[in-house]
Order: sequence, then structure tokens, then C-alpha cells
Amino acid sequence: EFDFIFSLGNSFPNYLLNASDREKAIKNFWAILKPGGILLFDSRNFDYILENAEEILKDPENNFKYLYFTTYLNKTVKAFPVDIISEKIRFRWVNTKDNAYAELDLWPSTIANVTDLIKNTLGEIPFDIYYDYFKEKPSHHDFVQYVLKKSL
Repeated sequence: EFDFIFSLGNSFPNYLLNASDREKAIKNFWAILKPGGILLFDSRNFDYILENAEEILKDPENNFKYLYFTTYLNKTVKAFPVDIISEKIRFRWVNTKDNAYAELDLWPSTIANVTDLIKNTLGEIPFDIYYDYFKEKPSHHDFVQYVLKKSL
């Protein structure tokens, strides 16, 4: 059992497109967390992406607002959505030095989607939400962090 489990870089739950895989993953995280332990994970600001899909998709590379505040990426690697639908969002990462790129489909883990995932899988447990590691929600943020504490 662990005192602290973290999954950053929006690796959970974004890469799991199947709902049962997301539920199984969060149940397994919770099962190996000690009482009093903390589970921390983050995801992109998919609320912003879905709310601004039409404008972003007109010119994704330039219209996608990204602050680079909480990521190891620098402005040499640009990340932006190139396909936005409610079930999945295709992201592209481009190295601006050589135009090499990669794409990946992600589950749009909006705050409502993640809240539902937590409640439907773990029940009515308390959790905190942060925005680029700040409790107060700014006008724009790149990532959302979820902090769940397992009761004693």
C-alpha cells in the first residue's frame, strides 16, 4: 500500500478511451492507497477545449491558448487539438525545429466528466480541484489537478 499516488502529464484518465478501463484504473489506485493516503492526478483543461472548439479548429496551432506554465515542454514543442468531438479529442505534438509530430486520441476529461468518474466509481468521497496547482480558478489554465484523500 502507498501513502501517495500520483499520475501527472494527463496520463490518467485521458489515455483511457474506454469507460470501464478508467473505472478499473481508479478502483485499482484506490485499492492500493493506504487509509489517509492521497491520490493526485491531472488532466488538460478540456472544458476550455470543448467550449472553444469552433474557434480553435479554424487554426489549431495558433488559436489554441496554451500557457506552458506547468509542463516540461518548452515552446520548441507545440501541443494543440486537431479534432474535437465530445467522445474524444485528437492532440498533435509538433517539434518546431524539424516539424516531426505525433498524434494521440484523448478522452475529454472535463471537470464534470472526472467528477462523475470519481462519484460513480468511488462514491461520494470528498476531493479538491486545483487549476495549474492553484486553488483559485484563474481566467485561463492549462491543467486541472484532482486531489483525493482516502479516509482513515
